This record gives sequence, C-alpha cells and structure tokens, in this order.
Amino acid sequence: MTDTRMDESETPKPEDWAGEMGARWLSGIDRFEAMIAPIGDALLARAAVMHGERVLDLGCGGGETSLAIAAAVGPSGSVTGIDISPDLITRARERAAAAHATNLDFECIDAAVYRPDTPFDRMVSRFGSMFFPQPVEAFSNLHACLKTGSRIDLAVWGPPRENPWMMEMIGVLRRHIEVPPAVPRAPGPFAFEDTDYLTRVLGDAGFGHIEIVAYEGLQPIGGVT
Repeated sequence: MTDTRMDESETPKPEDWAGEMGARWLSGIDRFEAMIAPIGDALLARAAVMHGERVLDLGCGGGETSLAIAAAVGPSGSVTGIDISPDLITRARERAAAAHATNLDFECIDAAVYRPDTPFDRMVSRFGSMFFPQPVEAFSNLHACLKTGSRIDLAVWGPPRENPWMMEMIGVLRRHIEVPPAVPRAPGPFAFEDTDYLTRVLGDAGFGHIEIVAYEGLQPIGGVT
C-alpha cells in the first residue's frame, strides 16, 4: 500500500487576506477593481436586491460592491460589508464616508465566525467566498446569518482553462519559472471551479434550490479596456 498523504511542507496554505494579500490588493485596488467590474455588474444585475432589504456583502474588499448595493436598497435598507483584511476595511469606510452613505457599515471579521445581531434578508459576494479552509463549516455559519428563505448570490471563478486571461498569464510564467500544479478544491480563486463540489458544499451547509449560471464576457486586463 502506498501512503499518498502530503507532509506539512506540501500542504497548501490559505492565502493571507488578513495580511499580505489584503495589502497587495489595496496597493492596486483601482486597477484590480476595474478588471472585475463587468463581472460585479453582472452579479448585481442577477442578484437584483430590492429597495428596503438588509444585505450582507461577504468579502467586501474595498467596498465598491457594498456601495452599489447600498444605492440599490435605498435609505430604508442597509448594507453590512465584512472582510478579513483590516487594510481593505479601512479603505471601504473611507469610501463610504466620502459618498455620505449612511445606510452602510463595515466590520473586519472572519466570515466563518461572524454572527449578526439580526439575520439578513440577502447575501452577496463578488469573489469573496473561495478562501475558506473549511468551506462547509464557514457556509453553515453564513447560513445562520440569513433569515429563513433568504437568498445568497455568489460570483466565483470557473476553471482556469476556461479563463483565457489566466491561461495566458500561466503561459508567460512557465517560460521563466516552474509553476506548481493547482491543488483541486484548495482555498484560493479557483476553489469552486468544480460546480458539483460547490453545489455539495452549499447543500451540506443548509442551502437549497441552488442554481449555477455561467457568465461569459470581455474582461479588461490591467484595469484598462
């Protein structure tokens, strides 16, 4: 019998969004957000949050999506953005203050343990849900943050081979360095590339009526069109 277990040095480590990764995203936030803006627009169009709803923005980053949701729910609604990065939460609060958004607040907390005082009507996440080391446990906790019968809308990356921008970058990198093979289902951008796995995670966490819709469109690389 062959033992195929990885030792500690080979085990994939979660991306450090509370520290280095959050700071990196902040340093190029305008460029990065411009790259994913079309996908964020498609997510919010599909989510179609309604006036007066109370919404949780999961992995809110610099608050761009939170601000858009706050405008959609209006003054009778409210939005709470949560993120594990203190740097990004600081930027989100600055943006909210500059926009005079009084129906919007932010908390720096791990979504896997977050519990609001009152359950939310809705939950939305633009690429903020793929980094949990224990996704079923994290989504079970998030399920408890929602009212019964509520809805969650997530944007996640499909397989790298179906994302030309990713394959181009990997091709360039491989000409210069050895790129290690991806570890399926490991925390990271492509953790949910297998939609059957995503469906199983959400189902095990208590969510039902799961519908996955593919999005295809042009994406500006480097933040420019």
